[in-house]
Amino acid sequence: MPPFNDFEGNWVEYSHSRDPHREAKRQGFSRQEFPFFVTTSIMERGITVPRANVVVLFAENERIYDERTLIQMAGRAGRSTERPFGEAWFVGTRVTASMKEAERSIRWLNEEARKKGYLYAEKEEMAQPLA
Repeated sequence: MPPFNDFEGNWVEYSHSRDPHREAKRQGFSRQEFPFFVTTSIMERGITVPRANVVVLFAENERIYDERTLIQMAGRAGRSTERPFGEAWFVGTRVTASMKEAERSIRWLNEEARKKGYLYAEKEEMAQPLA
């Protein structure tokens, strides 16, 4: 739980593709030095953070967030053996075809992995499908 009453603490960082310190911040987040990391799509690939959830803001921007990118970003959630599940939210002003296709693909991939024994059915309740 972040120290919401500790405004001196380092519990949130932000970064973007032109941030000269982005790699150090990515690694700090990976080491759980701070619980919140607000970024552009620099977290799409190449990093695993235990117990992470993902929120994609402005996900309706299909020029940036196509189905493949949304799947990659959602794939950053729940990547640890002690917590193999995670939440991913696509937040936007409308539900796009890319969001629907990403959700459909993720559900299908998870079901296939579950059938093959790669996923445990420990967390039975699943989020409601996109409208």
